[in-house]
Amino acid sequence: MANTGANAAGSLGMFFPLILMGFFLYFFVMKPQKKRQKEVMDMRSSLKAGDTVILYSGLIGLIIEIKGDTMVLECAPDNTHLTFKNWSVREVVINDTDEDDEIEDDDEDIEIDEEK
Repeated sequence: MANTGANAAGSLGMFFPLILMGFFLYFFVMKPQKKRQKEVMDMRSSLKAGDTVILYSGLIGLIIEIKGDTMVLECAPDNTHLTFKNWSVREVVINDTDEDDEIEDDDEDIEIDEEK
């Protein structure tokens, strides 16, 4: 009868590393992947006309129109219109034109005295 108790404790000790690996996989692999996937889905669902995007192919374009799961991009320099699926968007480019305008305004305020 004493052997059955020792065998039960031994088999629980064998499964402990497997349980530990399961927790590791969930918290360090599956959960962060789901979080990244949710962020990408939110980004793609918030696309709108006028956004500048970078595709996985490296193409940069301005969204002209969105129809369901496709979008029409305008690409420089000849303003070619191309149609792509929404899943091809890697990131949305944030334009910092307001900050650039402030910097240019500050440069104009500086006057140099050349009458010396």
